[in-house]
Amino acid sequence: MRRESLFGDPSFRVHLIWVTTGSTAALLLVLSAAILLPLLIRFDSGAATLDELRSLTGQILELHARLWPVVFSSLASVFLSSWLLYRRMSSPLVRFVRAFRAVGEGSLPEPIQVRATDYLRQEAQALNGMLEALRALEAERRAGFDRLSECVAEVAEWARAQGSVDAVMLAGALEGETKLFGDRLTRRSH
Repeated sequence: MRRESLFGDPSFRVHLIWVTTGSTAALLLVLSAAILLPLLIRFDSGAATLDELRSLTGQILELHARLWPVVFSSLASVFLSSWLLYRRMSSPLVRFVRAFRAVGEGSLPEPIQVRATDYLRQEAQALNGMLEALRALEAERRAGFDRLSECVAEVAEWARAQGSVDAVMLAGALEGETKLFGDRLTRRSH
């Protein structure tokens, strides 16, 4: 299963990556404008001498040379860190979805392994607690079914000993229903 297939609606990925990158880009553009605009206004208002114009032009070009690499590397680092954060968040969710699907199909998966880099440790522990509780319920249900099967066998034996056709038919029907229920239990737990 690919990690991207985990989210049918990609809004989580979009919000985490593109919103953070977009808001950082907007902030960097505003800061760039705040830095460059005063110089451009001074340049546009007309400096008094040619030396002032040269100095102002040099400052503008130097700012361009230094500012834009910082802006683009900042955007790239925000994008990359958001992407890595998304991967670290979605990795345990992939394992959670597998466990949910297994439970939905009627089997109990092994406990989820919590990795050192997982953010969702408490959630994984809660899911593992739920799976353990389901295992205990399954064992209890299995034990109850075994006791029920023994009782049904005793009732069938008693009915045959009584010699009553109606009691034997009822006991046979009860045995049949018990067998069907046992088959469903066996199929569901595998």
